[in-house]
Amino acid sequence: MGRAAAASAAAFFMAFAAELALLPLAVALAPALPLMAVLVAPAMEEGAKRLCVAWFRLPWLPVGLGFGLLEGGFKLWQSGAWAGGLASVALHAALAGFAARYGVLRASLPLHAGFNALVIASEVGLGLPAEGAALGLALALLLASRRLPVDAGQRPA
Repeated sequence: MGRAAAASAAAFFMAFAAELALLPLAVALAPALPLMAVLVAPAMEEGAKRLCVAWFRLPWLPVGLGFGLLEGGFKLWQSGAWAGGLASVALHAALAGFAARYGVLRASLPLHAGFNALVIASEVGLGLPAEGAALGLALALLLASRRLPVDAGQRPA
């Protein structure tokens, strides 16, 4: 297993374990579940990826892409939603581009939280299918992130 795959797997399972540990709280606060998806999940995932980028001394893109592949595969296995799985891959690859250029706290964390909020709002408020909205937004972020300078291994704070 390559270092990038190991880092991606470590980040995914750290975030997954942290979110799973908070699941009883989310169930107890069911009306606050969207709040958990908008605030807690992005913080856990972006924090875990940042830790793994630092621990494994890797550029952001392989870690973000690997994380997205793992999350997308899990979504596909869980619900059979191809669009949701592809959205995860595109989103985490895009967030890696933003994190590499601007840092986690300034870019990828707020973008991730905003992405989740927009997907929930489009599903609940507009009645759009969540997977379709997520895929469209994720592809737009991916296109925007690819216009940024290439990640040369620099890891901003």
